[in-house]
Amino acid sequence: MPDVVEYEPIAAPGPPLRQRLRGWVNRRSVAVVLVILVVAAYVAGFAFGRGGRGFFSPDSLDNRTQSEILLPVAEMPLYRSSYQYHRYPLTDYLVAKGYWSPRATQSPRWVSTFHWNDQWRDGVAPFHKDLGWRGEDWIKWSEAHPAIAADLWPRVLKFMRDGELYWSLRVRGLLTYAPGCSDLDEYHKMLKLYDEPFEHP
Repeated sequence: MPDVVEYEPIAAPGPPLRQRLRGWVNRRSVAVVLVILVVAAYVAGFAFGRGGRGFFSPDSLDNRTQSEILLPVAEMPLYRSSYQYHRYPLTDYLVAKGYWSPRATQSPRWVSTFHWNDQWRDGVAPFHKDLGWRGEDWIKWSEAHPAIAADLWPRVLKFMRDGELYWSLRVRGLLTYAPGCSDLDEYHKMLKLYDEPFEHP
């Protein structure tokens, strides 16, 4: 019986060097193109997509703002900073007067106050203009009309916290027409005109 001869397995030949180099170059080209696209996106964002947004919590009574960079046209966020917290001076005044008070909750509700960007340059909520931009005027008005203010501001906060449909329009209506009331009688007539209850919220 002849002896059994064992042979060492021979590995399959690898692809030619030219083919391996071509595959490496293709992968590197794709990576370079991706890097260029990412860099171009950030350059475009810094040039044309800088902006910011803000929120107000009717629960905690805090404001939070955040800067951001959006990819132009697609408006996809490329960068958003950490939140910065503060309060309207009017909020501090209303808390000090006892018209408003924060309430504890595990998940505070946040409503948008503004969202601007170099691409559109607008996006400000009307109540932000009142509570923020015209805050000092509202403090002076509240000092001059304490009886009306004692009903108006708790009513405004209640609408914000309830979050019912069209709450922002109801708040805007109150803040538009209340300054035209010189006394409680006129204020109650205004409430009746807008079907608002007389009782303190």
